[in-house]
Amino acid sequence: MIEMLALLKNENHQFKFPSNENKVDFLRGNFSAGNANSKALIVLLNSMQPKSLLSGSLVKTDDVLKKGSKHEYHHIFPQAHLKALGVTKKEINSLANICFLTRADNNSIKDKSPSVYLSAIPLEKKPEYLSLALCPENTESLGYQEFLIERVKLLEAAVKKLTD
Repeated sequence: MIEMLALLKNENHQFKFPSNENKVDFLRGNFSAGNANSKALIVLLNSMQPKSLLSGSLVKTDDVLKKGSKHEYHHIFPQAHLKALGVTKKEINSLANICFLTRADNNSIKDKSPSVYLSAIPLEKKPEYLSLALCPENTESLGYQEFLIERVKLLEAAVKKLTD
């Protein structure tokens, strides 16, 4: 709008077009099922046809997307676990800390750290489940900040692959 008004005042105004690149900030963006960045993450995760991390059950993303069920979105590093470590709510709710998970698996995990709950995944299935969730293969051995950095790389690579 500002550019249009400037053009109206001066027909020789050098019109500045907005960037055609829309970028989701997976690290600093916070998850809320209603905001655009969260919806972009949900669509990206949906494109992977994810399986729930513990059980390997196919997450019925059609149902999740229709209902907007908050119970199917999971903090990979659980909120209670991170709060106990003194991590702020804003950092806890980073888009990079969210994946799909069945309600049963989410209830099983509760406040356990990934180093604990990921050890329950059969070794031969772990790479597949983590890959489909766009999580680093070594998630259980990473600290939270390291995990966020590595996951952002995977999320951005997946976006690039979809848009190329």
